Amino acid sequence: MKKIIKMLLLLSFVVILTGCMKMNMKITVSEDLTMTGKVDMLFQESFLKTMGMTKEEAISSMKKSMQKDNEDYQIEEIEETIDGETWAGLSMTSDELYNMDAQDVLTKDGQVIKMKIPMNELNKEINEQGFSDLAGSGYSVETLKNAGVEMNLIIEMPGKVTANVGKVEGNTVTIDLLDMINENNIDYIEIEADLTQSTNDNTMLYIGIGVAIIVVLLIVGLAVKNKKKNKMKKETVQDNLSSLHHQDDDIRFCPHCGCHLNGEEICPQCHQRVK
Repeated sequence: MKKIIKMLLLLSFVVILTGCMKMNMKITVSEDLTMTGKVDMLFQESFLKTMGMTKEEAISSMKKSMQKDNEDYQIEEIEETIDGETWAGLSMTSDELYNMDAQDVLTKDGQVIKMKIPMNELNKEINEQGFSDLAGSGYSVETLKNAGVEMNLIIEMPGKVTANVGKVEGNTVTIDLLDMINENNIDYIEIEADLTQSTNDNTMLYIGIGVAIIVVLLIVGLAVKNKKKNKMKKETVQDNLSSLHHQDDDIRFCPHCGCHLNGEEICPQCHQRVK
């Protein structure tokens, strides 16, 4: 856990100094109990200008300093617009960021993965470094949050999650570190992931797509069938009308004596020509 603690302390120190930082620290856990880490740090442009440098110069300087102390990390410059304000900073990623500590915090019992992160060690390190009383430095949690400071620990598991702290959404837990450090009433962050209820399972999506396709095919099939049926009905009506016309042509009456004719050209009764 020492790497995690050192990272948190570093970021806590930056927060106290700046009062205008957003940090998201993400841990992604795989089914094989390996972990990868990513840390995004953003600083408000107005703060960076107070350093007597442009934001590009300030971030470049931070990047060089971070890279020197963390040669194994991939560090990239990032920039976001938040509430109309420009924030710039660094994104650090590494497959080795947490793996050394995985065996200390992760266990697997059948289809359930458990993560247990001890907070007492973190609190001990914070106290030793003099960061336990933010209010004593004039930086209460409320003050920092009002200034736009954010410090979040985001843990993504390979299955549906339950946790004793933070906000749970599917397979992800988001923990507000400022609140946690301030309240100091949790001994462990405890998270469980049920691999049998993976939120990344697309089975229901595929079933839904299949049902939709079947419904569309049925609708198209009925439309084609009705079209053919209407066409046949129309042709039948036309044939009947044509037949009636032919019958009208064949059935006549003699204009001379009124005798019924069946197509004869000469009346069989008066022997007069009718056609």
